[in-house]
Amino acid sequence: MKELRQELSREPLGAQLTRFETEPEDQTVFLGQTAVFQCSMTSLDHTDLEIVWLKDDQNLFLDHRMKILPSGMLAIADIRISDRAEYRCNASNEETWKLSQIGHLRLNLDMVLSNTPVPPMFIARPKNLKAEEGQTLTLDCAANGIPKPFITWLKDGSTVDLSHLDSRFTKIGSGSLQIKNVQVNDKGTYQCRAENSEDSVDAGSILEVRVKPRFIRTPQSTAAVVKDDIELECEVYGVPNPVVQWYKKGDLIIESEYFQIVRGSNLKILGLVELDSGFYQCMASNPIGNVQASAQLLVKPQDSKSYNNHGFTSNHLRTPSASQPDQKSRSNLGELVFRDTPSPPTNIRAVIVSARFITLSWTKPAVTNGPLLGFSVYYKERGSNRERVLNSTRGNLEELNVQGLVPGTRYIMRVVAHNEHGAGDSSQPLEVSTQDELDVPGPVSQLTARPTSSFSILISWGKPSYSNTFVTSYKLYYRRDDEMEVKSMTLNSLQYHLTELREYTEYTFWISAFNSNGEGAFSEEIVTRTFSDVPADPPQNVTLEADSSKSLIIRWEPPPKESQNGILTGYKIRWRRKGKGKSDIFTTDGSRRLFAITGLDNGQEYQVKISAITVNGTGPATPWMSERTFDTDLDESLYGQGGDTDLDESVVPNPPNSLKAKAYDSRIEISWTPPRDNKILVRGYTIGWGKGIPDEYTKVVDDKQRDFAIKGLKPNSEYVISLRAYNNIGDGRPIYETIRTSDEIHDEPLSPFSPPIKLHARILSSKTALLTWLDSSLPKNQVIPDHRYYIVRYTSVKTLSTNKPRHEYRNSTDLNVMIDNLRPSTEYEFTVKVVKGRRQSRWSLVALNHTEEAAPGSPPRDLSLRSKSGDPETVVLSWRAPKIPNGQINGYVIHYTIDKRAEDRDWYVKPLLGDHTTTTISNLVPSTKYFFKISARNSKGSGPVSLVASYTTPRGMIGDYSGSESNPANQEISPVILYAVAGVASGIIILVVIGAVFVVLRCTRSNSSAPGPSGQGNKRQNHNGNKPYLNGEIGSQRDKLNPPPPDLWIGHDQLELKAMSDVDPDETGETSIARSTPIDYASGRSMSSIDRGRGYGMAYSAVASSIPGQPNGAPGSTSSTYIRSQYSLNPPPPLGSPDDLPPPGYAPSDAPSTIEDNSGWGANTTASSIDGGSQMGMANGTCSIAVAPPMLPPTYLSSAMSTSSGDSSSGGSRQSSSNHSQPMKSFSHIIPGANHQHHHHHHQPQPKNIVRPQPTSPFKRPLLSGFASSSSPPGSSDSCSSKADPDGTPMHSGQLPALGLIRSPDILNSLSHQITPSLSTEELREEMKNLEGLMKDLNTISKSSQGTNIHRYPC
Repeated sequence: MKELRQELSREPLGAQLTRFETEPEDQTVFLGQTAVFQCSMTSLDHTDLEIVWLKDDQNLFLDHRMKILPSGMLAIADIRISDRAEYRCNASNEETWKLSQIGHLRLNLDMVLSNTPVPPMFIARPKNLKAEEGQTLTLDCAANGIPKPFITWLKDGSTVDLSHLDSRFTKIGSGSLQIKNVQVNDKGTYQCRAENSEDSVDAGSILEVRVKPRFIRTPQSTAAVVKDDIELECEVYGVPNPVVQWYKKGDLIIESEYFQIVRGSNLKILGLVELDSGFYQCMASNPIGNVQASAQLLVKPQDSKSYNNHGFTSNHLRTPSASQPDQKSRSNLGELVFRDTPSPPTNIRAVIVSARFITLSWTKPAVTNGPLLGFSVYYKERGSNRERVLNSTRGNLEELNVQGLVPGTRYIMRVVAHNEHGAGDSSQPLEVSTQDELDVPGPVSQLTARPTSSFSILISWGKPSYSNTFVTSYKLYYRRDDEMEVKSMTLNSLQYHLTELREYTEYTFWISAFNSNGEGAFSEEIVTRTFSDVPADPPQNVTLEADSSKSLIIRWEPPPKESQNGILTGYKIRWRRKGKGKSDIFTTDGSRRLFAITGLDNGQEYQVKISAITVNGTGPATPWMSERTFDTDLDESLYGQGGDTDLDESVVPNPPNSLKAKAYDSRIEISWTPPRDNKILVRGYTIGWGKGIPDEYTKVVDDKQRDFAIKGLKPNSEYVISLRAYNNIGDGRPIYETIRTSDEIHDEPLSPFSPPIKLHARILSSKTALLTWLDSSLPKNQVIPDHRYYIVRYTSVKTLSTNKPRHEYRNSTDLNVMIDNLRPSTEYEFTVKVVKGRRQSRWSLVALNHTEEAAPGSPPRDLSLRSKSGDPETVVLSWRAPKIPNGQINGYVIHYTIDKRAEDRDWYVKPLLGDHTTTTISNLVPSTKYFFKISARNSKGSGPVSLVASYTTPRGMIGDYSGSESNPANQEISPVILYAVAGVASGIIILVVIGAVFVVLRCTRSNSSAPGPSGQGNKRQNHNGNKPYLNGEIGSQRDKLNPPPPDLWIGHDQLELKAMSDVDPDETGETSIARSTPIDYASGRSMSSIDRGRGYGMAYSAVASSIPGQPNGAPGSTSSTYIRSQYSLNPPPPLGSPDDLPPPGYAPSDAPSTIEDNSGWGANTTASSIDGGSQMGMANGTCSIAVAPPMLPPTYLSSAMSTSSGDSSSGGSRQSSSNHSQPMKSFSHIIPGANHQHHHHHHQPQPKNIVRPQPTSPFKRPLLSGFASSSSPPGSSDSCSSKADPDGTPMHSGQLPALGLIRSPDILNSLSHQITPSLSTEELREEMKNLEGLMKDLNTISKSSQGTNIHRYPC
């Protein structure tokens, strides 16, 4: 035998590489008990390890009492004498084997001791295990005791249910727990509880379930555009948490400013460049395994963007380079106007510059080409090719806050605007540097903390990750999880053993390093819990009462949380008969709050006590409590005390003995005790409550319950509560309690942080404010090392006085935030607090500021119209101020007209300064319907107009009109004068047309025969002689056969534009061809049929350019300006003060008339001013007539002052040549006397005619009052000089200046205001018909000259 043992003990080569972790040990047991022998190896890698047990060096034959567990343990239940032997295990695999030491099994055959009660004692305890998901594991447990203990298993204090057939939990062997297909939620604390009548003991273990990494979301191949930010997702799950690393083409990506790991595992690339294209791999690993996935990133140039990444379409985000504003193609404003995208933003500047953010501001583009959809801010470090972009989808926003910058770094920034067609041109780049930060240490590295006991933790850390100076000390911060107080201590070492902590309590730790500049950045916080311990206090609120003649019921609540010292795994209840020392015991799980002690004797008094249990043991017990069982079981019968009758009657229960209530804001908690007379059976209790009255609501509970919570109540309300016991006979008498709920309580969470400080609110515009603050819980450099964030609350001060202020909130992860949804001209209150996890600070001190004004956001309201008593020509207007003034209203603008469909520029306008809400408008036409609308103004501009209101004036007499001259304040003009002006203007136009035709015919004849004025004159004589309508005939039959032409051009298809300069006429609004309307000078009446299309007679006029001849090479310029009010080039006079307007009593005679000399030959210059004068001159033989302005109204809005200067204003010039061989360019060149000027005035200076045109705004009154005539210059023809009245008053002579000589059509346009029809309306219409016939004949004349070689000859 000895030799066999020596042979078996020999080990093969390599067996020394492993060793046994546990081996069999000697043990002594009683018959019928359980014996176990342990056998396990240290290495967990022996998946093919096989355990074989030997009994007396022979292979053990297993019967039904024996079990080899997966851990290798041998369990033998119900020990017999034959089991006495030597036991050892043999561990082997394919390569090696090893024998363990011998364990002897001995028997104790003492029959007396085998019947003596003994508390349970573990012979095998479960161990802490780490298992992989999906494995099968076994938690070993075995115990002996007298009587034999019963084994139960608990998880996290609750009993494990082993009764389900499909349960993955099974009890095997002598009490071990087997878990199949382990899941993640199986992790936790397991307890093996051995219990008999003497006591119960627990043995615990912690199970960790580890999971191999697996992808929840893998990176996806994608395409992006240069300068974009892209985030590649890689969400991984595993236990423990996998470590994620990113690779590009096999190379590890190191985190930097542009390559960041965000959200734990995603890769974010900032400011893409084309070199970033390639394949990216995400690799995740933990101790169990690793996984990897890859995706391709394709970075495209800017022009190839085809997806929406920031709220714009693909065209919107086409990003121009910063050099585009300097390109030559952008220098031409005309080309920029015809582009679809916006022009560059201007005036870009840095409003606020900090160490880690910059606030930019800019001015909107001058040319937007439609509504703006947003802006993009591009920025990059100087010298870097990685440009990042920050987009805003609000087109009215002109500020943006760029965050996440590096301190002490120079950045280049530019702004691009977007409209529906795409991105516009980039602004000029702006270079700005962030502020420097203090050089303080970075966060410490490798911070760890591990518990060493139930009251101590060891903290250790490494040196800071970066520090340019010597670290002088460290500061350790820690706080208890349930406290707001933060404690700290200064240390000079890299570890510290912290003691005197509380049991089973979480503590949070973080550390900062110090150098000569101060405290550095905080490390990440770590949380560690001390070990558990036995409970420090017994259960509380323990009650004991008799339930029947055979049972007692005990109720309890757990010990206070701060004294539990761990997870409560159960309660140990002991009871005994009073006066006897032996007690029974029962252990419940940790979730129980009630236990019924059964099997007692009738009418006996018992004592009971209870204690709480954790995995570390049993805590202190309560004192013994006594209660007597019933003599007999109760029912609804009342038994008498004497006589022969035992049964007296059936009764209901007595009232409960007591009722207590505790009120909160929305609930009331009640508790009670049963009726004092316990001879009547109670089957339950009925609880009633109501607001002011009882039993509005009821709830029935069983007879075992002693407390109840009434929820969903109103705060600060009085409730009446009733309680009654009941049985099968009925309800007993109730007892009542009245109590009032408390006021509503807003529970503020614990605030371990101090509130932010130095809150500043800077107003950037009418809707935008930038808030900055400091966090006193951060180091000096204010670097945020954790995941805290800030909540900003802003409220209009106006609403703070109401019961429900309108609070608005904005979150920020930085120490600043830009709020862009404020209301203009409103005072706001701002405050901020910091939040981290479940903790937050109080609100900071408030900051107040007032936003800037903006143009009114709504029109005036409730516009009403009424007539003025006794004055049919005056209407009184009243209204209410706008609902959204957006500032202080400083004026109103009243628009009115008789044609509701007219363009806005054709409406009459009356401005009103101040905030008055009533005014009058006089000199209206009687029996006429007017339309009114009104808008408000403030310092930022005008708001929208109100809805149109109509008003019809009463009947009145035309003679009542006094005109503007009699009343300087009157803004109306007499219709009689308007008709006179219209007739005179029409006559002048006709003369000009006839003269032009005469010159054309004369020059045409000169080409085919001897040139001379006589031939053309004869032809014209004969021609006129055949036209009766030129002698005053009406010619209505002709009109019927030949309807009037739509255009008044004379042979426009045969005319040729004269040579022009390279200036685009569209840019200046000029044209070289003007229209003319013939006038019958004999009758002084206009003959245009355009008047038919109007409801009222309208005066129409046009302009024919007058261009004098010039010698070859002579400098000179002419300008035919077509001025439109809506394309005004001159700025309007400001509406600021009445001093800017014409003074009362202004008369046309006050208008200056200026004629200046110019040395240039043939120069004709037109200048303009706003003060009202208008002089026009024609050089060298042409008429020079000074025209005075009409009476101006006292106030006007100037949005349409327009003029053009041929030599300066338009920036271009036009040259005219006197070469006879050149064909006729335009009939407007043929001016009577032009040849005379050319041959006889070579050395005479050309007079410079300064023209001050009438403002063409529809807000002005028409030119009417009179015309001041200036002397004709030397050399003027007699025909021209004869047209002017000697007294210089054309209104008296019935003539107007030659309108064909006036350069601006809008000057005549000012005559085109609507007038009231009079008795002469029909007569004027008939004269217009004659004019149309003349125009057709003139067209026929011009057509007859087609094909003729026309040359310019002196006329």
